[in-house]
Amino acid sequence: MFFTDNPFYILSLHTKDGKEAISTALQEKLEKAKDKKERNRLLDAEYDLTHSRRRSSAEFFWLPLLTKKEAYGYIDDIISGKPAGSINFPCLSSIVLAVNCLYYGAYEDPLPLFLKICEDYGKIDPIATAALFNEDRRSAGLAGTYDYSHVEMCERDLLENIGEAACKVKERAGKEKWTTLISSLAEKEKETIPGADLLLSYEDSMREEKREKEKDIDYALTLTRTHFPQGLSLAKEKINDWMIPMKPMVLWQGARVLMNLFHRLRNEEIYFLSRGEKDKARELASLFRNFEDFREIQEIRERDGILISHGLIPERQEIHFPRFDRVPGTAIIPEAPEIRKKKLFGIFPF
Repeated sequence: MFFTDNPFYILSLHTKDGKEAISTALQEKLEKAKDKKERNRLLDAEYDLTHSRRRSSAEFFWLPLLTKKEAYGYIDDIISGKPAGSINFPCLSSIVLAVNCLYYGAYEDPLPLFLKICEDYGKIDPIATAALFNEDRRSAGLAGTYDYSHVEMCERDLLENIGEAACKVKERAGKEKWTTLISSLAEKEKETIPGADLLLSYEDSMREEKREKEKDIDYALTLTRTHFPQGLSLAKEKINDWMIPMKPMVLWQGARVLMNLFHRLRNEEIYFLSRGEKDKARELASLFRNFEDFREIQEIRERDGILISHGLIPERQEIHFPRFDRVPGTAIIPEAPEIRKKKLFGIFPF
């Protein structure tokens, strides 16, 4: 629930307004309603604010700590896209403000808002939050709520709000800036619930692109068997293309993300070693520089090095790596004269 969907906003009310204020606001709004849809929206808002459990949700996604004038001052600015400035409220109000700023585009840099959300989310206390709602309800002449599960349910709904707001930020930022932002979250907030949730969503969104890029890498490595220089250059290009969008995943999950690609490269190196083409295997090894920072992978490389130094060939690793089904777009392949002479389906060099 964002500000313009909140029953308090729909009826121009605040958390200290009780049944009489709700009834008055409803009648005034109904008289000005333009159509049935708007009237139904007003009636739904009135129902939500006069039933305890549903009111809890409206209170959770509002700004109960502020006066009505202060709250609407922030809300009107945010809805119009004006940054809220320094957000220095207790955790729930800070999160609600930050999420709405992201959703309505009221920011200059979205990263501090995401960091604030991740930092404060784990501090939400259902008991203290319900007590805050009850304080305003007493002022409004309403019965309090003592079922803290309502607040816990709102916490889960808040995660959905964060995800929706993130989608809006992604649309505005574009793919490259969004990847950079997610990388920053992976470095700083991957252990928090909102941080992990955003990273999981990013991983899901990149699944198909990751597969297509791995097909390109598979083609390039297969090309090395018949046109080694072109295949090696293409492999470097396509691995770099793969690494850019995968950076958040690598920062989040470490070597696990790289293992399948690493073993695909390693298997190709073993192919050349088994054919006695050590120079090609050595040149292919330059592709492993992307994995130098990961201990698990370096241990495998060290074991392989020992075997090779004794004239032995390491065993291949069985993996499920996407097989190419097309020729990837690149400026490198046309440099091979043998390939340039062929048409689309004749471009495969085997």
